[in-house]
Amino acid sequence: MDDDQKHTLTSHIASYWRVKTVSFTIKGERWSCITQGDPKAEPIIFLHGLGTNKSLWRSQMQSYDNKDYYRIALNIPGACLTQYFNDRRHTLHELCRWLDDTLDWFGFEKVNIIAHSMLSLLSTFYTATRQDRVKTLTLISIPDLWGSGEGGERSKDITKKMRGDIDHQSVDDTIEFMSSLFYNPPNLPKALYHSSFLRIKKFIDKFSTVLDDLEQGLPLIMPQTKNIKCPLLIINGERDPYSSKEFIESLHWHYPTVNAVNLLQCAHLLMVEKPIELHKIHVQFLNHGYVTATSDYSDIVHTQYTFQPEYS
Repeated sequence: MDDDQKHTLTSHIASYWRVKTVSFTIKGERWSCITQGDPKAEPIIFLHGLGTNKSLWRSQMQSYDNKDYYRIALNIPGACLTQYFNDRRHTLHELCRWLDDTLDWFGFEKVNIIAHSMLSLLSTFYTATRQDRVKTLTLISIPDLWGSGEGGERSKDITKKMRGDIDHQSVDDTIEFMSSLFYNPPNLPKALYHSSFLRIKKFIDKFSTVLDDLEQGLPLIMPQTKNIKCPLLIINGERDPYSSKEFIESLHWHYPTVNAVNLLQCAHLLMVEKPIELHKIHVQFLNHGYVTATSDYSDIVHTQYTFQPEYS
């Protein structure tokens, strides 16, 4: 276990004494999240990717100053493997309305959003269509839907790969899939992989319908990337199975205001593999609206200076 994995593990364990679990009701349905920090501080909303849940952010949430930032990690309907809307499809518009209602429940007028993987695309659409609600947007491990890489894969190719990756026929498939998400896969007990395998098999049919709904919304997202006006940070890992170096280098064509960073020795789960580095980059971005300094573990690909009043 390397130093970053030790940091993630100890922070994750410590989080159970530091975060609070909050439940809330939206349109008669009960949801939950974990929170940390002063509720009067500036809010950061953490959105997990497909098939995970709010706990993905437990260790990452520990690094921020409690007086400066109030952190909320949400369980996202449908994206969270075990919780779904009762009588609504998980379309792009329905998920955005749910996020509107959730921010209203907390009383937030404007928030910082940090989103992972496929939920970074939902966040792109949300920010572009609700510019008055988002102060900064940070996208982690955004998948390449434009086919910018050497293989030239398109959106349906990426979602097809995702479907195949989670269609596990054995525990060995689960081990192979989870290992692909890491640059340096951790040595986890096989019982943990077995538990994940059973959970995936239990919800795979329902989860597949969520992928159908989200896939139909992808053509709506792509034209919106150029409408993002707030400071934007995108961080991808150098060995992300759903992205490529060519994609990171081409991001400014899709997101004109982007600050893009390539995180070295990482794959898809950056908040687990390089939590300290990720936090340093994100806090610099939150403080200034752009990124100009990183470390030996990261490369700045694009920098856009922001001249909005709060960052002048």
